[in-house]
Amino acid sequence: MRRRTPIAGLALALFAGMTATLAATTASAAPAAAPVTAAAPALVAAAPDISVTNVQAHLTQLNTIATNNGGTRRAGSAGYTASVSYVKGKLQAAGYTVTEQTCTTCTYPGNNLIAEWPQGPAVARAAGVKS
Repeated sequence: MRRRTPIAGLALALFAGMTATLAATTASAAPAAAPVTAAAPALVAAAPDISVTNVQAHLTQLNTIATNNGGTRRAGSAGYTASVSYVKGKLQAAGYTVTEQTCTTCTYPGNNLIAEWPQGPAVARAAGVKS
């Protein structure tokens, strides 16, 4: 078994070397491509500024919802319904358009939330949306 590893490594190195040589030969024989002009500017989004305190507050609220509903937020339970309501309210308060989609193929009945930023994702990133 030990003997196969060096042989496989050598074969892989030879394959990589041959591929690189072939690619270089093909590239030098090919006619020069036209220069790329007027490329669209790339949108680079900064990392969002997420408050750990706010995240902890949301987790505490979700834990309270579970505690008030028999210790669970399992799909199809009252805890799940209350959790969906909580998240939906927070998203709407933040300016998202939120719709509920009934999951018809789920093991337990429940709704999925779909949140859309009205101005589209580029505006949300540029505006520096914070949680």
